[in-house]
Amino acid sequence: PALFDSPRSVAAEAKPCPTTRWRFAFRGHQEECKASNGFMIQVEEKSGLGAGQRIEIQMAEQIGLKVFRTYTNLPWFTADGGMFAPVGTAVKAWYDRGCTDVEMEYIFIGSTGMPHERRKSTF
Repeated sequence: PALFDSPRSVAAEAKPCPTTRWRFAFRGHQEECKASNGFMIQVEEKSGLGAGQRIEIQMAEQIGLKVFRTYTNLPWFTADGGMFAPVGTAVKAWYDRGCTDVEMEYIFIGSTGMPHERRKSTF
């Protein structure tokens, strides 16, 4: 079932504010991203996605917003040691390709020396 009645919802016509419900506010931010050739980065922790994150993906799919999802085999994240460098590489590659592909891309940011699931990536 659709979370909003149409791909272009009332969220596009109003601006989120501090009292706005999170779905409405998040959808508004997603639509701003889509309108500006932007994208969404979703961080999947080792334990998996939360219920709200699954809703965010449904909303992104409804409007055709590009999503880069990071995943890991580690219990923590750090900017040290270039752990997030693959995110920048994937985003740059998407812009270099003209930002036309809106399929989700999975980006591994864990330890390659430990067992981990390999997911489809397009870069």
